[in-house]
Amino acid sequence: MPTKNPLVHGKMKALFPGKIPGVLEVREVPVPEPDKGEVLVKMAYAPLNPSDINRLKSIGEDELAYFIPGLEGSGIVVRAGKGILPAYMKGKRVACNAAYSYSGTWAEYMVTKASRCFPLPGNISDEQGAMLFVNPMTALAFRNIAVHEKHKAVISQAAGSALGQMVLQLLQKEKITVINLVRSDEQEKRLKSLSGGIVINTNNPDCYSILREVIHAFSPTLFLDPVGGEMHDVILSLMPENSKSIIYGTLSGEKLEINPRTLIAANKTITGFFLGHFLQQQNGVQLLRMVLEARRFLSREHTIQVREHVPLEKVQDAIQRYMQNMSAGKFLVALHPDN
Repeated sequence: MPTKNPLVHGKMKALFPGKIPGVLEVREVPVPEPDKGEVLVKMAYAPLNPSDINRLKSIGEDELAYFIPGLEGSGIVVRAGKGILPAYMKGKRVACNAAYSYSGTWAEYMVTKASRCFPLPGNISDEQGAMLFVNPMTALAFRNIAVHEKHKAVISQAAGSALGQMVLQLLQKEKITVINLVRSDEQEKRLKSLSGGIVINTNNPDCYSILREVIHAFSPTLFLDPVGGEMHDVILSLMPENSKSIIYGTLSGEKLEINPRTLIAANKTITGFFLGHFLQQQNGVQLLRMVLEARRFLSREHTIQVREHVPLEKVQDAIQRYMQNMSAGKFLVALHPDN
């Protein structure tokens, strides 16, 4: 358990994993005090993301006492540790992400590095600002990869999700063909109205024959997959030689099983993607450029649909409902919504 994180007067509510696996509990704990280079954010909103839910599944017993979930959110910087950047951030309304496992965004206050906070312009609400990082930055990362590696066509799995729709919008601007895979008639209809592009419903009994024809016509060489499972190998095997797949989630809950011939004979590759690792590989200028582009994207081109606001006490139920239909909109944990 970390010894860092001195305390100040005052209490706050925060969400913690309970002793029973999969059960969350709200606890009242002291408000943390920012150290050098850090700030204290009075949180407004924090979204439920698949990455948050996956992280909860991997909590170790030694983390139960202190782990606070939540990767991103928005709020106001109310205290600043020593340093020029913390002082600059004080009093500003920001989008922020967690720097420490013991201080996540599913809490009324969060200590994080000042460098993990970015001021929000007036035309981005606290709601939209809370979702500045995980989905927009991932979508921009995929756009950058597709452009840099000169992919002319891309297959996007779970394309009806908020992230899938962002990927579609960004790749279309680059004149890259997107083959969108969805899993319901509702998602198929919605995505066709948004894109006018190629949408395949994987619940259609003929989906593989349709996909085979589409792959033959457009030769996609990049596969973006947050689902995994048996379908990944089937799709990758249909793609052209030298194709690449990026696994960035395990929504199916199944192990990824790949026929080695798929990789060996056709020189295909599979790689994992974690946003935190990708961002660490960017220098300061590249990261700032991506954040500014994400802000412009949310303020001018794309609004993330919000399904419901929930208090900390209702997050457990909200996770279950979110997982049943993630394309219906985001759940936001409302912490201090009147910041």
